[in-house]
Amino acid sequence: IWVSDEEMTPEEVLRAAERGYLLPEEIRIIGVDLSGKPKTSQGVGKVSYYPDSYTDPARIHLEKNGKNRYSIIIEPFLSKVIWNENTAGR
Repeated sequence: IWVSDEEMTPEEVLRAAERGYLLPEEIRIIGVDLSGKPKTSQGVGKVSYYPDSYTDPARIHLEKNGKNRYSIIIEPFLSKVIWNENTAGR
């Protein structure tokens, strides 16, 4: 997981990804739902944040130890994410 911005060169984005946060081994991202776009289950899921302090709606689905599922729900104008257990991929 890493942060990049539109002014970064491809090389800078790559370096940001290399320095990004690694999830613990037992946790993996199993999908990302972005408003108005198909669910991403492979590759990169991009959650955008804007200068006016809002974001596009998104759901990040996680799985722990191959069985427990969770969703992180990001809403445009909320200052905190919503954490739901056992809802990923539903």
